[in-house]
Amino acid sequence: MNNVCQNIIQTLDDETLRLIFDSRCEDLKIKGNQRFWSVLNRTCVNRKINLREMNIGIKTAKILATILTSDVDLVAHLDLAKNLIGDKGVEILAPAF
Repeated sequence: MNNVCQNIIQTLDDETLRLIFDSRCEDLKIKGNQRFWSVLNRTCVNRKINLREMNIGIKTAKILATILTSDVDLVAHLDLAKNLIGDKGVEILAPAF
């Protein structure tokens, strides 16, 4: 188990994870959800951000675009399938790639 744990590298720091968490809550107009916080911590590792089916909206797309442009080597894989970003979210994210 130690070898497995040693190979897991947190992709984003807590402050950045908090920005994603808060923006998702704003997108959904809900208060913080502890379950999403723990999922977020588990799915943003090894240069991968997996937010598939997380109800990510425009505000979160803006935060992600900022994160992606601030350090181009930070993330190698971003999964936003089955979310609420629509065409506008894609337009926001596109320049980051």
